Amino acid sequence: MPLLPRILVAEDHPRAAEGIRRVLAQIPAEVELSFTPGEVKIRLVQSRFDLLVLDISFRDSEITGFDLLRESREALPALPVLMVSMFDGPELREEARTQGARGFVSKMAIGSALVAATRVVLAGGNSFPITPALRSTTLSVRQLQVSEELRQGLHEKEIAAKLGLSVSMVESHLKKAKKTVKARSLMQLVAIFVRRGYQLLPRNRGSTKEPGNPTG
Repeated sequence: MPLLPRILVAEDHPRAAEGIRRVLAQIPAEVELSFTPGEVKIRLVQSRFDLLVLDISFRDSEITGFDLLRESREALPALPVLMVSMFDGPELREEARTQGARGFVSKMAIGSALVAATRVVLAGGNSFPITPALRSTTLSVRQLQVSEELRQGLHEKEIAAKLGLSVSMVESHLKKAKKTVKARSLMQLVAIFVRRGYQLLPRNRGSTKEPGNPTG
């Protein structure tokens, strides 16, 4: 009898992790759960897995899913990684693809889309399904980045200096982020990020200038 594929799900929300486990039972597969970046690292060293399903954000941690993606690619280059996120947008997809993920699935379409993507990735392919209905709620990478810095307690001028942007550009990104998530104030925007745990971007790749705008 052939062995079932072994999948490690890295997800900091226990209920969400259990939901993913139940969905992946359709494959079928042996699914194990890890809830913190440290635990994920230990499990990857101790056991062999055929797939890592990796959330982009981890609350109360300086380590993001992108950080774990890079580390896993360096330590276990043969291990395919399928990333999941509350957001679904071309910027996050491209970030995941660029850093070596084999797939990306929105948590808002986690059922059949996750099963299909998992099967494709386990078979050696890539899967980045688009969810058109979610585009209206997608933040750009830069909007996520400035919002996360705001959540960390920085003011607009401090964010601008840290990211190499102009203050007006930071204010513009925050304004667009508020509109997208329907926040009426910067305080409410921060509350949404705290509640949902949107710590989505890698922290050690340096700042990125806006295309065609040398001042940000």
